[in-house]
Amino acid sequence: MLQADSRSEIKLPARNVRELARSMKKAVNGALDHWRYRVLLNRQAFPQPARAILVVCKGNICRSPLAEAYLKDQVKKSGLPIDVYSAGLETSFGKPAHPLAQLVGTQGGLILNQHATQPLHKEQVERADMILVMEWR
Repeated sequence: MLQADSRSEIKLPARNVRELARSMKKAVNGALDHWRYRVLLNRQAFPQPARAILVVCKGNICRSPLAEAYLKDQVKKSGLPIDVYSAGLETSFGKPAHPLAQLVGTQGGLILNQHATQPLHKEQVERADMILVMEWR
């Protein structure tokens, strides 16, 4: 259960945070594995390596910022020249990442305190070589 103290911080049992972080990593890695498989299956579909990855969810405050931060971390570690960015289908400019997303990110070594929401625009979609949609089924 979520609890708030006098400083309005969200406290979760460490087990829940680890499970949420593991679930997010699994979803992102699964999408990337599927993309790699499709590239190998039909190399002509992607003649150039991806240079820009767009991560989209509804509000751009939880799922897509976490996935964006995780992918940016992986890209940085690999040294690949890939731009990773995120946007929301139903959001406005400038909202921070949700405190729970920031907590999960911190537990995973990711920093989300600089995140500001971005509504999805046509130019972002056109610029992306790969689009990951972070929605539950």
